[in-house]
Amino acid sequence: MWRFLWRSIDRFSLQYFKHVINELQKIKVVDMYNRELVVDLLQSIVEIVTYGDRQDSQIFECFMEHQVLAEFVRVLKISKNSRIEAPLLQYLSIMIQNMDSEYAIYYCLSNDYVNNIITHPYKFDVGDLAQYYISFLRSVSNKINGDTLCLLVKVHGDAVVSFPLYSEALKFTQHGEKMIQTAIRALTLNIYNVSDDMVYQFITTPPFSKYFSDLVHSLKEQCIHLDNLVHALEWALIKEERSYF
Repeated sequence: MWRFLWRSIDRFSLQYFKHVINELQKIKVVDMYNRELVVDLLQSIVEIVTYGDRQDSQIFECFMEHQVLAEFVRVLKISKNSRIEAPLLQYLSIMIQNMDSEYAIYYCLSNDYVNNIITHPYKFDVGDLAQYYISFLRSVSNKINGDTLCLLVKVHGDAVVSFPLYSEALKFTQHGEKMIQTAIRALTLNIYNVSDDMVYQFITTPPFSKYFSDLVHSLKEQCIHLDNLVHALEWALIKEERSYF
């Protein structure tokens, strides 16, 4: 209904964006009665921010000024069995995936917004929430590099003591869904691909080292298997060539 009242306004305008943010900030609790409204607001925010990242810098400035990511975290905290988590994670994944500006990505990964969303106490026994959660984690991992990785870790002295993106992802390595297992492997490889000695030390220290060791062992076995197949094929071709003489 609130969209109907703004039909004459450009839905990608800064004015409309401020209105949507204001409506979201008015929400004090998320339940089954206002869930649809909140989902609509979250979707509009993501659509406008995605547009603004490429077309209108003022929109992203407004996004930062009003700390909209903090509002996403707040929505998670005030949810009362509304099942708002899945669409919220889905829209965040879409927003992060479509961000092109390094400045925008850096901001979104800073201030612990993403870490707070990652460590929120979700109830994964409900519906397909795990798929949306892992999709969100993978979207984040696709954007990390040598400059942004430091925003997602906690460091004490010369050691990484907390890395939620990695540690929370590893909890799903034995998940029954093959797609989730594949996403976890892609996520971890994205992390390994960023050359950071402190992170390397973290992932090779128990209890996280077990997954890394198992992964290396698995890759080794696959490489040996592929090597055997190649040699078998080469030998078969040699035998076939000799049979002609």
